[in-house]
Amino acid sequence: MANLFCYGTLMYTPLLEALVGRECTVEPATLPDFACYGVKAAAYPAVIEQAGAQVRGVLVRDIPPGGWQALDRYEGEYYRREPVQVTLDDGREL
Repeated sequence: MANLFCYGTLMYTPLLEALVGRECTVEPATLPDFACYGVKAAAYPAVIEQAGAQVRGVLVRDIPPGGWQALDRYEGEYYRREPVQVTLDDGREL
């Protein structure tokens, strides 16, 4: 199982849990050196690398293997999963 940083609609726990098929452990987190922007002519945000910026979101712990396919389908063709390092509110980095 792996963790997921969310910064948009997947921060809404009922939606997230419906997609992955189980209750999720979620905690506030920050993605450093990225910025969040609205996508022109779209109803969703996107993040891009930007030194000194930060994106607030949540870290979802232990996404089950079967949950990733549902998340990928929900996010659509322009979605790309990438490994990142986030900072939790207590200062720990994951």
